[in-house]
Amino acid sequence: MRSKKRAFGTGAAVAIAMTVAALPTTAQAHSGNEAARGPWVGTDTWTPSFLYPERWISPERWGGFRGDLTAPPSIEPPVDPVVPVHPVDPAPVVPVAPDPVDPDPVDPVVPVVPVNPVVPPPVPVPVPPAPGTTPNRSGLAWASGVYARGQGPVGVSAFAAWRGRPADVVVDWPARENWNDIVNPDWLYKTWQNTQETKVFGVAPVPEGDASATMAGCAAGSYNDKWQQFGQNIKASGLDDEAVIRLGWEFNGDWYKWQASDPAQFAECWRQIVGTVEQVAPALRWDWNVNRGRGQSVVDARLAYPGDAYVDIVGVDSYDMWPGAKDEASWQEQYAGEYGLKFWADFAAQHGKPLSVAEWGNYPGPASAGQNGGDNPFYIAKMMEFFRSQGKNLAYEAYFNENAEYFAGAIFAPAQVPAAAAQYRASLAP
Repeated sequence: MRSKKRAFGTGAAVAIAMTVAALPTTAQAHSGNEAARGPWVGTDTWTPSFLYPERWISPERWGGFRGDLTAPPSIEPPVDPVVPVHPVDPAPVVPVAPDPVDPDPVDPVVPVVPVNPVVPPPVPVPVPPAPGTTPNRSGLAWASGVYARGQGPVGVSAFAAWRGRPADVVVDWPARENWNDIVNPDWLYKTWQNTQETKVFGVAPVPEGDASATMAGCAAGSYNDKWQQFGQNIKASGLDDEAVIRLGWEFNGDWYKWQASDPAQFAECWRQIVGTVEQVAPALRWDWNVNRGRGQSVVDARLAYPGDAYVDIVGVDSYDMWPGAKDEASWQEQYAGEYGLKFWADFAAQHGKPLSVAEWGNYPGPASAGQNGGDNPFYIAKMMEFFRSQGKNLAYEAYFNENAEYFAGAIFAPAQVPAAAAQYRASLAP
């Protein structure tokens, strides 16, 4: 078993005993959290998922964009001119310059206008240390970052400037339509080369657009030659010792091809991939990543755990929904409920692994209609308290700063949830 001590973020001193991983590839990508994404055209028909009401699907888009792209599409233009982030904070929003690569095109959306423009005062939270007083670039006791859809290093830098702390981590995805998308996402590697943040990449175990590629085939080792290529490519990019791979993220849900309906099969697929890639790129780290709550494909996601020798980090994605944390009682459902945040933090500790929260945030969009907290600063404050309670046991966390209409939870450029945005900044203020 590999024993790797590496830090999150340049200069970070968070020591973690971990394992090795690998990453995917190509030119059209998806945000990774909703059931499916597609080209920027705006002609699709969206309906709620029958099995999972908080997700929306489209007959035209199910499983991902089916078109062929020879190069990544360009980044969408800003939705609005630059305006202050929220009414009570005079600090201007830092404009996000276009990046030549947009891995995740979506339909242009109109920012959500809050019914009540008055932003409530931030909830009091403990004051975090000032930048420079901890090994992380952010100055926090844990590595903190963001997913900024298609904005690349420019967008992440702007987000960091807005929040007043450098980012330790960036979360991103390559495309996953075919094997080349997964094995050789050259554009993704070039986007993040020579950047200081730890790169967290969501990687599909099998391509979503190739019916011949199955989880059974993966478990049998039928695609190990492709994963060897994956390891060779990410190592050649120079990112292998700077990257974390979220292989088959949210597998306990039922919205991805790799759902763990057969948990033993999923676990063996994981072992085949990690065991193959580590022979080529042993510095990679692997994040076994579930979705909070009772699973749809497998009730107890622990049945799909591949073993400590193949996992470096235990991760849980947790949004403000099912239920929305509007008060202490509903927060306790998120935190201490069945397969909640505490459950997975305890599971990670029992296995000697750090915890990650690679995706979190307000989720007021229609995909979780009636089951979210809206523009919810209380949820932000409680999540920050949770992160502090984990301290050095938290590998990293990243806010999902997505402004697509289905989600509508962006806190920056634009601030679709201004009260939550104000709380986020207040929670991180030195």
